[in-house]
Amino acid sequence: MQLTKLFKSVFTLLLFLIVKQQILAQPFVDVISINHQWMKTKTVSDSFKNTFNNSFISIILPLKVDSNNYFILRMNGELLNSSVSGNGYSDEVKIKMGLFGLGWQHYFNKKLAITAFFLPKIASEAEGKLSSQDFQFGGTVLAQYKIRKNFRYKAGLYYNREPFGNFFVPLLGADVQLNKRNWIYGQLPLYFRYEHKFSEKIYSGFGARIFGRSYRLGQSHQRDYVFLQENQLKLFCDYYITPKIVVYGEVGKTIGYGLNRYKNNSERDTKLAYPYKFSPIKDGFYFNAGLAFRVRQSF
Repeated sequence: MQLTKLFKSVFTLLLFLIVKQQILAQPFVDVISINHQWMKTKTVSDSFKNTFNNSFISIILPLKVDSNNYFILRMNGELLNSSVSGNGYSDEVKIKMGLFGLGWQHYFNKKLAITAFFLPKIASEAEGKLSSQDFQFGGTVLAQYKIRKNFRYKAGLYYNREPFGNFFVPLLGADVQLNKRNWIYGQLPLYFRYEHKFSEKIYSGFGARIFGRSYRLGQSHQRDYVFLQENQLKLFCDYYITPKIVVYGEVGKTIGYGLNRYKNNSERDTKLAYPYKFSPIKDGFYFNAGLAFRVRQSF
């Protein structure tokens, strides 16, 4: 009983901190989220079957320093599997990612805040012993300015040290609560969403995601790397089992999706489409389902 009370106390404190600080620029924060994405398509040239399975977990833990400052821990994990089969051929790529981020959020006043993250990660096939090539180091800086109660602008920069060199992405966006049932929010070019509240339990809408990331291959692939450009247009639906626990589903269309292989430490100018598991694929429909402990918040 004492452990149960302690757990509830810690969890209540955690929720209070999250609601107070608005870690992410959107109308909710997923403290813990687990999801799985699936897509089946074919290769462009030989029409081999290609199946993608991507499992992802995310955890965000904030710590209040004082009324204007918050220390944030962020942990992500990913398992990505791409399998190709046809004409007696069968092969697959298994990739892993683990991220442990450290962040700081500072409120200058009620209107202006800035958030900075240091985001080291491991992203590779993880064949055998890890080396320095399996690690990547990056970060983000994002400023947000509230011009009125339900409207704020955002601007910032994303950086990551990729296998091909420095990768910078400028960020620009806005969060707008149109009324009690409708929101528009996002950070271009990473993501955008329109969300409508049908009831206390059902939220739905449409969105887009444009995000690229790389993974180091193992010795069997000469330590080359693959770059995944995850461009998606989607419809989503969220169902709140309780005010804090939500199950969600997405269906969408990919645009230019696939694991593109490039030579070790070279620029992304010449794709290596061999073996077949790295062949270009046709775009298709994907399905995503997940479960989250979510705290909704106002802008």
